Parts: sequence; structure tokens; C-alpha cells
Amino acid sequence: MNATNEESVEFASYQLKGVAYTWYETWAREQGENAPLATWKEFSKGFREQFFSDADKYAIATQFKQLKQESMNVKEYSHEFTRLSKYATYMIPNEVARVRRFVDGLRPHIKSHASAATMYPCSFSFVFSHAKRLELWNKQKKADWNLNKKARTTGNYGSSFGGNNSRGISGPTQSVVPSIGSAPFGRQE
Repeated sequence: MNATNEESVEFASYQLKGVAYTWYETWAREQGENAPLATWKEFSKGFREQFFSDADKYAIATQFKQLKQESMNVKEYSHEFTRLSKYATYMIPNEVARVRRFVDGLRPHIKSHASAATMYPCSFSFVFSHAKRLELWNKQKKADWNLNKKARTTGNYGSSFGGNNSRGISGPTQSVVPSIGSAPFGRQE
């Protein structure tokens, strides 16, 4: 038993209030006066047994099984996934299963790209980061599409790039990207 473990139990006991604190006092007395200090594992096991019935655990495991990203962003989904997964460890016995279950719950447009990342064993944090990048990329892509759609529907697409051309075709009339020989990339004349 190490000091950190004992300190964790002591700190947790100070955070308890009401019924939880009363339970802790009773539980500590039941351990016996000369018993060694409780480990975190013993404390958390006793706490869960007292406050989470098998029915509660089953209900939370069912929530985990049915968890989908839906309207949550990737970070919110990850937090909920992690919170619920603690009660359904039998569903994700290893890192590979955990990663697959996480990807399965992602929105379809993110899941299709994130699935490729799971073809080789990778960590949960890698897939989480990859999903966040995909979400950001999709958000940017949608914003660009909406901006282009707005420009097309208002008829300002051509004027924002140098005005309407004489052929009546809306769109850029000149290259927006400077060539290599022009400023700011090349020499100035």
C-alpha cells in the first residue's frame, strides 16, 4: 500500500456529504479499528456496491451500448463514452474493442473516415484526435459550401473576384492565386 493510495481515500472521504458521508463512517468502522488503511480499490468497490445497484449498472451499461454521437460534438461524445464505459467494461475488454465501439457511435460522415484509421491497431487518443480533425474539416467544408451557395444565389460571385465579365458568366475573371513571379512570392517591379 502506498501513501498516494491512502491519501486518495482520505481526500475522497472529505468530499462526501450527507448519506454518502454517513455510509463512509459506517464502512470505515466496519473495517475495524486496527485494520490497515483502505486502498482506493477497496473504497471505490464499497462505494459502488452501496450506491449503484445491479439494476443501475445494467441501465448505465444499456445507455453505453446504445450511445451514438448524434447532436454532440466529438469531445462531448468522448466524455459521455468514457463516463458510461466504466459501467460496461465487459463490452470493451481491450483497447481495440474500445476504439471500435467509439468509432461505431460516431456520426456517419465522421465514422466512414475514422474507420480507416482503425484498420491498424491504434490508441483511443489517436482515433479521438482524428475524429476531432474530421469534425473540424467537415465544419469548414460546410461553411465554405454555404459561403459559395450564398454568393451564387445573390449574384455576387463574379463581382467579389473582379466584377462581372462581358460574357455574362459569373465566376472569377482572373486567378485569385498569385503566380510565382508576382508579388508577394517573387520580385517586385
